[in-house]
Amino acid sequence: MACCEVLFGTVPPTTSPTEAQIPLYIDRTSKKVYYWNGTGWELTWEIKTAGVGTPGVVSIDPNSPIYVGEGGTLQINCERLKTQCGFATVQEVSEAVSSAINELVKSLNTTLQEMNSRITSLSNTVAQFDSGLTSLNSKVSQVDSALGSLAGRVSSIEAWDLCAKTSSCGYSTGGGSGGGTAGVTKVTSASPEIQVSPATGIGDVILRFLGGNVTGNGQNGFFDIGNIRVQWGTFTTTTGNLDTVTMQYPFGSAPYTLIAMERHASGWGAVAPMPTVYGTQDHPTDPANKFLVSCVRVLNNAQAALVGERTKFERADGQWFGIGRKP
Repeated sequence: MACCEVLFGTVPPTTSPTEAQIPLYIDRTSKKVYYWNGTGWELTWEIKTAGVGTPGVVSIDPNSPIYVGEGGTLQINCERLKTQCGFATVQEVSEAVSSAINELVKSLNTTLQEMNSRITSLSNTVAQFDSGLTSLNSKVSQVDSALGSLAGRVSSIEAWDLCAKTSSCGYSTGGGSGGGTAGVTKVTSASPEIQVSPATGIGDVILRFLGGNVTGNGQNGFFDIGNIRVQWGTFTTTTGNLDTVTMQYPFGSAPYTLIAMERHASGWGAVAPMPTVYGTQDHPTDPANKFLVSCVRVLNNAQAALVGERTKFERADGQWFGIGRKP
């Protein structure tokens, strides 16, 4: 064996070194160094693998981003570091931030559009409300105008002091020659069908509707009071059951009221009388000029026993009276 040979192996040493061998032994498996102290091998130094809280040798994986560079310095491979740790590049971060900002701006634009739509809807509602207020103000103005006109008329009526406080004629707006109070001293009518009494002087006012002249004869005729027509006439039934009667003078429409009655009640008889009962009905097609009349005679006991019935339709002479609208 050559001089100065260093002993090594894969297990701890068991035999003493020779004189030609250095008294050192390296265990490649455990990475321990032993020294021969003359009597036995003594553990002098041990290469330990570094751990948490334990100093030692650090091994570097070939795929690790950390590697030994020139001069034994530690270097970092950024590509491997990004791959193993999932780090983003500056460009990726920039693109992500730009995308996030764009999405935020898009969301803000959508929100602003919704707000603009709501503001437009609110503006339309306010415009409609303003239009409604304008219409209401117009109607209130019309009502105010009507109330003003009514107030003027009420004032005029109040000024018409029908107590006639002075004895002169006409309406006075100031004191008379004797210093009298203003008031109405004379009430007149523009219609010949209305008469005012007294015409002058002091007293209660009485209005009489004269009605104008009577048209017709004693049995058939009419007269008008303003828009009201009073009419009367005679008729003779043919069957006694809804016979048509034509009025000599027309109404403006179906009469307000119309009454038919017996013309010659003497035919009823003095003992056990048999009266006649009349009824009327509007004409179905021409109520302003015609009406329907029925006449029923109520028989006494003797007559009822003969004919076998208490009442019967009868031909009779009648008269009628009606009030309706002037044509």
